[in-house]
Amino acid sequence: MASFDSLSNPLISLLQNSLILSHTVAYLPTLSILSLASTSRSLYSLVYELHPRTVFRRLELHSASPLPHADLECFSEYKCNVLRTKRLLPFVTTLILDSVVDLRIATLREILLDDSYNVRILSIRRRPDMYFDENFLLILHCLINPSRPDRTPKLKGLYYFTRPSQLERYQLPSSRETPTDAPRNSHLPEGVTTTAGSYLGRSTVTAHASEDSTTWTSGYGRIFERNLSSSIICAGTMKACQRLIAFDAVLCHHGPGSKDRPLVANISLGPEGCQICHSAPEKPLVFGQSPTHELPLLTPPPLFASTVNAAQTVSPGENPTFYARCDMCMRDRWCASCNAWWCEDCYTPLKQRPASAPQTDIKVHMGLCVQKCLVGELYSGAGEGGMWG
Repeated sequence: MASFDSLSNPLISLLQNSLILSHTVAYLPTLSILSLASTSRSLYSLVYELHPRTVFRRLELHSASPLPHADLECFSEYKCNVLRTKRLLPFVTTLILDSVVDLRIATLREILLDDSYNVRILSIRRRPDMYFDENFLLILHCLINPSRPDRTPKLKGLYYFTRPSQLERYQLPSSRETPTDAPRNSHLPEGVTTTAGSYLGRSTVTAHASEDSTTWTSGYGRIFERNLSSSIICAGTMKACQRLIAFDAVLCHHGPGSKDRPLVANISLGPEGCQICHSAPEKPLVFGQSPTHELPLLTPPPLFASTVNAAQTVSPGENPTFYARCDMCMRDRWCASCNAWWCEDCYTPLKQRPASAPQTDIKVHMGLCVQKCLVGELYSGAGEGGMWG
């Protein structure tokens, strides 16, 4: 029987073209690449000796693995071994560590601060141990220290706030949806009671768009948890890194007292603007037009380039427009069901009005707009067997 090497010569010859190779390995999990390299001397040489810089430019070690459940423990051990041996890391420019729970902060410090490594895009989403972690935030401050060497920091983009999707790997920039031409929340049902576990007045009512499927340019609503948005530590680090390291979120300057101490925007309001003036006190963010440092990185992390420009690329000919705000400044101004909202110039919430001001004309109550969604909830629960029946 012919050896695998003799049968695969045309394939090996084809893959020796670095352009073809880079567009092939981008769709293969790292574990599959390493397994494939172990099946043939030619493939081993191609992966480890001839083109390691191309093959391992993007290294994914997240736990969204196709392995059976019984093999997850072995996979976790494998991830740690890859980082400990450091055989591949010098070639890595995009490093995906989403949900990797066994990564030590010392290892991450070495990867980001050691001059022998070249990571430019880093993703550590779904890492609760890293949220608000002072040691990790200290690493970022070290990267942007005024006394840093020239041409540093090497890290240019950090995915930290948003939530990765299981299908992220296969979503190309050209397939990123934009809500510009879609009706406001056309994909959402009428009442929040149709969502399992929802009820009127619930403090965590978050609209029907799942946080896993809502991004800055597709869908409207809360992009990530409000505790990250309200973190002054995270916002302060983002502000210090501005123009040096881009994040998958932007700053919001509209919360009470946040002119000098901004918070992290975590709500995508779409392009329509306020319900009354159809605008806002601030200009909307427009991909392709707004300054790069004012725009968030888009998911998924780029497949073929490790640059901020690639991470902010949208479909050709499209310029998605949206307003980004935080929970703090949207309190009692934003309907979590239909995404309607009212700006500071057009509306003052009841709790912010002086006692002498009229106590009528309330737009939002308990996270729902009074005119449409709150009434819809009352009707949807009023029948026999309903919440109010």
